[in-house]
Amino acid sequence: MFGFVFSDFALAHEYFTPTPIAKDVADLVCPLLPELAGYDGIVRAFEPSVGIGRFVRELGPPRCLLTDPRYKNIHWTAVELSEVSAKMFAAMRPDVDLYVMSLEQWMSEHAARYQGTLSLIIANPPFGERGEFALKDKHPDYQESKAYAYFMFRCSDLLVPRGVAVFVIPAGYLTGTQNRKLRERMLLRHHLEVAFRLPSESSRGRDVFPGARNVVDVLVWRARGGELGAVDDADQYILEGHYFDEHPDHILATE
Repeated sequence: MFGFVFSDFALAHEYFTPTPIAKDVADLVCPLLPELAGYDGIVRAFEPSVGIGRFVRELGPPRCLLTDPRYKNIHWTAVELSEVSAKMFAAMRPDVDLYVMSLEQWMSEHAARYQGTLSLIIANPPFGERGEFALKDKHPDYQESKAYAYFMFRCSDLLVPRGVAVFVIPAGYLTGTQNRKLRERMLLRHHLEVAFRLPSESSRGRDVFPGARNVVDVLVWRARGGELGAVDDADQYILEGHYFDEHPDHILATE
């Protein structure tokens, strides 16, 4: 969920994940659930900006009604900053372990307990600056100023080896030279399975994110289970910002 200005009760500008995007992401993730399940058949999943829970909803039945014997269901843990959104989500999904607080506070209080236990992370994180919330997580490895970068780095590092993280983030991350250091950091610890650039408008000319006109990418990462000494040769084109030059068919509109 995107948020830029905060009030006492909710984010003043909340851009919930559009349902069509949540459905398409679920279609991408659902086939992976059996391999992400633990020995007990449970997928332990985390949504750090759950909003009103569209990803959580779409990753359940009937869309993700699987018959694979390795998979039983998903156990969700979620964080939401907005009290209003959290109350709506909690009313719909009382089965989810929901924390109403900033992700920074959650990480400072709970990250150690969840480290290496999660096999799926999925989020449409904030795109703005972290602001005062940054002070609540003093870990020296996660001091990024951009909220989306913090969410992506901090959460992905909680994954089990071969765990999957899916993020909807600003389109500029994978292109150009400005974010090279940010790409390098992720590529050392995680493999980019696939990425797609989404259109900002529907075929009818309507904003995909109403009122925001955001161009976003969906990134699917796979945890390496450790850190490389240098970016893999096969990932150099990603590091240099050429992912969509090499995969133009992953741009799902006309730029």
